Amino acid sequence: NEGFFDKELGNAFQIFWFMMYKKILAKSDPCITLIQHIKDCLSVFPNVLKWNSKLIKLMAERYGIEKDFLIQRLFLTVAFHDIAKATKNFQAKVRKEKYGLESHALSSIEFLYPIIKSNPITAFKDMQYYPELMSIASHHSKLTKHSFETYNKLKNETQPSFYTDIF
Repeated sequence: NEGFFDKELGNAFQIFWFMMYKKILAKSDPCITLIQHIKDCLSVFPNVLKWNSKLIKLMAERYGIEKDFLIQRLFLTVAFHDIAKATKNFQAKVRKEKYGLESHALSSIEFLYPIIKSNPITAFKDMQYYPELMSIASHHSKLTKHSFETYNKLKNETQPSFYTDIF
């Protein structure tokens, strides 16, 4: 019985990169596909929720957020944290076909933001707050203003700065 990530996400990645790669890699040594990596992360998700149940309950109460909504957003954070590893640039990098600066962490938030943009977790002083985006963007390194400046310089100059909209 195929799950969502085996069927839907796997098919989307395979169709998207069919002409270029047979598998979308998340890691090269050892070789792990992106689908397998996401499945591995989600397989421990129930235990992480159990281990942090008191913290999740306290955060939901303190900030007036429905606990189920918070858990859904945690799920999306885990599911999307490495989604930009499916990009052409990352696939070339992981296969050692191309070298250079490639921030899959920063690129990954561009996939999740359109899905959650209209429904922030909370707001502070009328400013929408998306902690899941910050978690994804910083899951490999500390975020600094320089992180976004460097990333935006690497992007196509004709595209507007994505990050000025959310950070």
